[in-house]
Amino acid sequence: MLITPANCSASSPCSTRTHPSTHASFHARFPDQRRRLWSTQPDWRKWTPVDETSPTWYTPETLRDLIAALIRAERESGGPAVTVRQFVERFAGLRGTAAQQAVTMAASLHDALLRDLIVGDDLARDAIPHLLHAMRDRARPVSPSRSASSASGPP
Repeated sequence: MLITPANCSASSPCSTRTHPSTHASFHARFPDQRRRLWSTQPDWRKWTPVDETSPTWYTPETLRDLIAALIRAERESGGPAVTVRQFVERFAGLRGTAAQQAVTMAASLHDALLRDLIVGDDLARDAIPHLLHAMRDRARPVSPSRSASSASGPP
């Protein structure tokens, strides 16, 4: 990639302090010089939808939206009902039986289905923050290399 960053010039070359990205390498060409900025994390890997997510990436509202989407997909496909425990196991650090049980018990949702969270035409607004809190308390932290790749969570 050939770039001429605004903060780099022939009289003031780029430095590692102005490197815009830790996982990309850049090459800049100026009239009197060339400058290369090498990646400081060449093994960095972007988060993809098949990767586990972290409960810390969610707010109660975004977790609610995710649950609502899963319930809608379940209804539309006619597939099997998803339990809260199955939902919880999708998150980093919550794959084990003990972790799932601890989360569902703490959220008072043990043996519940996701669709049990529906109250009237909406999801139980008080249950989602409790579930999220329980998930955050029990989940393992995302490794620094993974959290750097998705500081604000998945796209």
